[in-house]
Amino acid sequence: MLGLRAVHKTYGSEHALRGVDLDLSPGITVLLGRNGAGKSTLCHILTGMEPADSGDVVRHGSPLLTRSDWRQHHRATGWLPQQLPVPAAMTVEEYLRHAAWLKALPRKDASDRIDAALVRVDLADLRGRRLGHLSGGMLRRAGIAQALVHDPDVVVLDEPTVGLDPEQRAWFHSALRDLSRDKCVLVSTHLLEDVEAFPGRVVVLDQGRVVFSDTTEALIDRGEVGGTSQERLRSGFLHVLAESEIAP
Repeated sequence: MLGLRAVHKTYGSEHALRGVDLDLSPGITVLLGRNGAGKSTLCHILTGMEPADSGDVVRHGSPLLTRSDWRQHHRATGWLPQQLPVPAAMTVEEYLRHAAWLKALPRKDASDRIDAALVRVDLADLRGRRLGHLSGGMLRRAGIAQALVHDPDVVVLDEPTVGLDPEQRAWFHSALRDLSRDKCVLVSTHLLEDVEAFPGRVVVLDQGRVVFSDTTEALIDRGEVGGTSQERLRSGFLHVLAESEIAP
């Protein structure tokens, strides 16, 4: 459905992405990596927030080349950045109405889509609350709602659970599992707890390269035998990173 082909990106002399190939399909794909691995850069390029130096973003097998291609891509993609801009004086509903306008959602459809997005993240009762008065967890819910207001088929979330307490993180995991039933969802994270919550496909990024792409179970199997599933997951992750450092 959506992917990258041989994508390179540098910032000065620093290589952020090195020939990355990635394919996303319906369901949840977890993009796992240490801080500085290139995860945010990958998300920015995938969503069109910044260009690659070389390579292509592809949708349904075709590269996005023209302005029209990219406009359609933006309208079919939801995006929750790691640092969500918070216009504190806006109410939740005003925030979503602004997001709908940015996505060129017809005015006649906006109210119904806003209602649906608020219900999906359980914020319907707080639609009149100002963003500056919301807790961190509620702000993350508002962030998901703005990413969903135009009913995209792809949703990209960059470090969505950072700063959330265990109860908020559990709600988030449940909400994303529900969301992935009818959408393609990419979750970028450095938290192994997020990987455990979404047993499915894991892509490990290290030093701007994809060094692992398989199931959660396959990553666990790369670790030491014995211990809890999270201990084995951590061991498998560290094993993959160690292999990538000595690979030619």
